[in-house]
Amino acid sequence: MKTSKIISDIEKTKTKIGELQAKLRDLERLRTETENTEIIELVRAIDATPEEIAVMLRAMRESQKQEAMKPMAPQFDDDTAEVEDVAEPADETEETDYEG
Repeated sequence: MKTSKIISDIEKTKTKIGELQAKLRDLERLRTETENTEIIELVRAIDATPEEIAVMLRAMRESQKQEAMKPMAPQFDDDTAEVEDVAEPADETEETDYEG
């Protein structure tokens, strides 16, 4: 019957999915182990104390934070040393007629 064939295919597919999921977990574990080994090799090649390496890593992290913050900093005009006009556009619904 067609139904028994479909049921059989479902079971085979579930088995295959389970095998592939296990393979994926193994590959991800292997990738992590390989990355860790590479990192350890790189750190050992630096020939520095753990404290020196920690200082270097903190400095790198701080530098990355500063680079990420640059687009948020106000822009200065070199000629006037004032903040450039970066104001948001005026609200069009705001009244601009003044009596005076």
